[in-house]
Amino acid sequence: MGFLATIARYMIPIPVPSTVRREPTADIGAQLPVPVTPVLPPAAKPAPPAVITKPAPPAVIALPPPRRPRHDLRHVSPRRFAEIVHELYVEGSLKWHEYQTVGFPSELHPDYDNTIGALTGQKADPNRPRDLLAEWEQRLDFMRRHRDPTFTVAERALAVLRRQAEPAT
Repeated sequence: MGFLATIARYMIPIPVPSTVRREPTADIGAQLPVPVTPVLPPAAKPAPPAVITKPAPPAVIALPPPRRPRHDLRHVSPRRFAEIVHELYVEGSLKWHEYQTVGFPSELHPDYDNTIGALTGQKADPNRPRDLLAEWEQRLDFMRRHRDPTFTVAERALAVLRRQAEPAT
């Protein structure tokens, strides 16, 4: 018997017969009238309350520890930046063209002092931390203004790098 049929059996009132039942006696021809008392099923127990109460929250709620970014690209050396970008390429976050665009800081080139360094008057210092994300944002702005054909590749690579500098969720 199903659940609903069982519930219905206890919920539907049983009709009381209106006739009087007669019990047989020793005298075959005579029968005595016996009043009929209805037999009711046992009363169903009341259902427990459907509301589930939750325990009270603790009096003091501790804040989670501050979330740190995966990589701090606002304070990183060009050498470490090249390692981070290589990791992103190996894990599949950057495509090959994006890795070629942002993965090789110019200060790591052996002839930097004779080429770019001679023009700017600065020697290569690939271990000095600085804001390389801001440098790439400036390069991207320059590429946008001068309609560089590799702008979209650099833009996507910079978006991936920005996500690495955001706090982890």
